Amino acid sequence: MTEQELKEIEARANAATPGRWKIQRDSTGNLCGIIQTNHVTRDVWPIPRTQDDIRFIACARQDVPALIAEVRRLREDRDYYERTVEELSEQLGGLK
Repeated sequence: MTEQELKEIEARANAATPGRWKIQRDSTGNLCGIIQTNHVTRDVWPIPRTQDDIRFIACARQDVPALIAEVRRLREDRDYYERTVEELSEQLGGLK
């Protein structure tokens, strides 16, 4: 993932309505929307509230898989380097 792609995802996230979003269900338990709640005043606002919210939601379908792939790639890199350091350490220990 490029730095530009990360910046674009971050910009969409920062522009969206802040706070915790929750799934809203109807009386039968079916998903019927997304809401943002204010626990102090008990206010509830429907999401999306802005064009930025719409953009954030629409892009989530490609952003989330891309971020998951990047995390997995970084974990693989980390595991590779940890194994390499361990092997080199063993080899150096054997030279003593």
